[in-house]
Amino acid sequence: ILIRRSAQAPLFEAELSRRELNFRLIGGKRTADKKAARDLFAYMQVVASDRNEIAFRRAISTPSRGIGGATIERLRACAAQQGKGIASIAQTSIESMRAPARKALDDFQNNIRTARRELHAGMSPKKVLKSVLERSGYEDRIREEISNEKVALRHLADLDRTLDLIESAWSDSALGQSPGAKLNAFVNRMTLASAQDESDEPQGRVTLSTIHGVKGLEFERVWVVGIEEGSLPTQRSIDANEPSEIEEERRLLYVAITRARDHLVLTRSEEHVRGERRAIRLPSRFLHDLAGCGIIEESIEELPQRDATELKQDHKALMERLAQLGISVPETS
Repeated sequence: ILIRRSAQAPLFEAELSRRELNFRLIGGKRTADKKAARDLFAYMQVVASDRNEIAFRRAISTPSRGIGGATIERLRACAAQQGKGIASIAQTSIESMRAPARKALDDFQNNIRTARRELHAGMSPKKVLKSVLERSGYEDRIREEISNEKVALRHLADLDRTLDLIESAWSDSALGQSPGAKLNAFVNRMTLASAQDESDEPQGRVTLSTIHGVKGLEFERVWVVGIEEGSLPTQRSIDANEPSEIEEERRLLYVAITRARDHLVLTRSEEHVRGERRAIRLPSRFLHDLAGCGIIEESIEELPQRDATELKQDHKALMERLAQLGISVPETS
């Protein structure tokens, strides 16, 4: 399965894992190996159970709340003595805790309890977990700790994609019935997939890769996915308005096509779903080229062509609508 960008991989990872198909990923990290996903998984497991000590240690420290290792050890000892889960031990049970740490622990536990109530009330898991992180100050701390803006944005994008995955998987009956069971089963599914054998022997295993990652390799069967405007070619190459940029994208598709020895499938989606947002996708101009050469038989609807007059009319209508909403947009030359 060949993709243009590694950001497309998580959906395929999740589906391959759901079907229990062994796979290897080339050209990027698996979702469960990314820090953002591991942070989120820790919160999910604590929401699912008070007794997951490893998840509690990570969640209570991400972001840092001033609760050190010594305090966590006292919480663990108290949990063992009382026969409770470590995440349920009240701050009043630890006499030596400082006031800031007491408040931090209390806030953390209230945050987790709120999430459990919301999930049991039927709220969207994505909204619930996003709220958990917002109340924790997670995003603000990430922006403080990661000085490189591009790296910080990539981390937060990884987080959003993982939230989308749990949202789309929530209705899967194989995860269980209760919210806690669903959260644990999803984390186990993703982490077990990540722990699969990464040996060089590909026999009997699906390869999921960026196109760049398989240059020089060949496979019996190849699926090239996401052949849409904005994906292949990328939106960046389209916006650049440079023929050389589009030609580079065309060359990449050629590389992908020629990876197949016997069987090739080219696919595109009609729409993208991100949370509650749906966006119609247009077939790639490259599919039109292939259809025009008689290489593929499927009829591809014509890409809409707009002349300068229509674009000016659209721009005028947009500016009028923004003015009605009280939004001021500076004039550009």
